Amino acid sequence: MASLSSSFVLGWLRLLSFKSFAIAKPHERTGFAELAQYARFVRQRREAGTVMLFGADGQIDIGYSSNAQLTAIGTLTEPIIFSSSAASPAAGAWYGIQLWWNNLPNTKFDYCEFNFAGKGSDLRRSAVHATGTSFIASNSKFQSSSGWGIYLDKNCSVTGTGNTFISCALGDIGQDPN
Repeated sequence: MASLSSSFVLGWLRLLSFKSFAIAKPHERTGFAELAQYARFVRQRREAGTVMLFGADGQIDIGYSSNAQLTAIGTLTEPIIFSSSAASPAAGAWYGIQLWWNNLPNTKFDYCEFNFAGKGSDLRRSAVHATGTSFIASNSKFQSSSGWGIYLDKNCSVTGTGNTFISCALGDIGQDPN
């Protein structure tokens, strides 16, 4: 990551610059960082070129305890990247992004990259996992997940076009069969 001129703390997240931030440490009790509650964001917008790097226990939970939305809109030349902070990452280096039942359905990922997610042994492990919600993913790349690129629990949906799935061990998009 490039040298950063400023940093400050917002809740459990350490914001290193307006264009790059990393999870400083996961929430001590659960091992997760939840944008909506711990950082007190209701709507979180990521700019083109943002790079978010996660440690081994890194995960973003959106909409677990209150209504929340994540809008991540990159560009073809400046995608928003969600990846591992490891020097030599491998598939499953961090958990991924969990969209919960209080996630607002206009959560959107456009021109994003999800790399090295899917940590764990759960058959639902994935880069993006939806529980009780829907979201939009377009023009995004899901790469080197030890699970699915996207996993949808019962009654969940994803819309969008132009997505690419590369080396997702369990497949591109998985869905609860029940």
